[in-house]
Amino acid sequence: MKNSKSERRKTMNVRFFVLLCCISFLLFNSGIPVWAKAPSTAKIVFSSNRDGNWDIWTMNPDGSNPVNLTRDASADFSPVWSPTGEQILFVSFRKGGESLYLMNADGNNIRKVLDNWHSRSSATWSPDGKRIASVSDAVLYIATIDGKSVEPVAQTGFGSVGDPAWSPDGNQIAFVLHKFRAIQNQADAIAWQDEETIYLINRDGSQLRKLVSEKGPDALRPTWSPDGDEIIYQQEVRGFTQLFKIDVRSRAKTQLTHKGHNSRADWFDPAALPVQPNVELLTATWGKLKQK
Repeated sequence: MKNSKSERRKTMNVRFFVLLCCISFLLFNSGIPVWAKAPSTAKIVFSSNRDGNWDIWTMNPDGSNPVNLTRDASADFSPVWSPTGEQILFVSFRKGGESLYLMNADGNNIRKVLDNWHSRSSATWSPDGKRIASVSDAVLYIATIDGKSVEPVAQTGFGSVGDPAWSPDGNQIAFVLHKFRAIQNQADAIAWQDEETIYLINRDGSQLRKLVSEKGPDALRPTWSPDGDEIIYQQEVRGFTQLFKIDVRSRAKTQLTHKGHNSRADWFDPAALPVQPNVELLTATWGKLKQK
């Protein structure tokens, strides 16, 4: 009798093990993010060619501890953190064309999510992680992450627009504005090109204002700090593209990188985590927890 019970127990253990293996196989091959985990400390994600090829990197907010996440022969660029920091949205030329991809924060589980997207290099997450914004032909669009719904939000009419970035509270959008004006000669054309810089506008299209001075090299690729107080952007310094951050209120700026070309940065900080209310525990609205 004891042997019979022992045999049945062994058989059940084997069946359970086989079942777990099957479930794991299906999860890893279904494109579902498995065990995606956000960084435990604040991180900036960006693209760099410092190793000879454009890859996706992360670093600390002070520029230390750079880590290459993709190491692919194809060009990878335009990385953007998901609101929870568990995933990174980026553009890649791998597999025969420019497409939008997702990967876990540690560089694992890379998968294609969207083809034939307007201005793929300008995609940005909505604060709730359900939509992305982009620009095509000077029109700001918002689309679902699967690309099935694409809606125009606003047509500026005042110039060429690019690189939109939602503020963490969803109320403002930072973007690059290249103002239109009459071009009379070559010198005037050069002056017009020097006016490409970063602006802010409210989500409803009101209160357009300049953030970075247009004097000097073009200021491009804005992205917000998690608390909405600062914006990272890129600007050329002595022939190399470097990353800066600027305080939205004071306009004080700091240079973060000094070696090679560095661009298309994004910022994640676990000290500001999105929180969804649990109706079984409490009544609350959407908000953010800030760790001390």
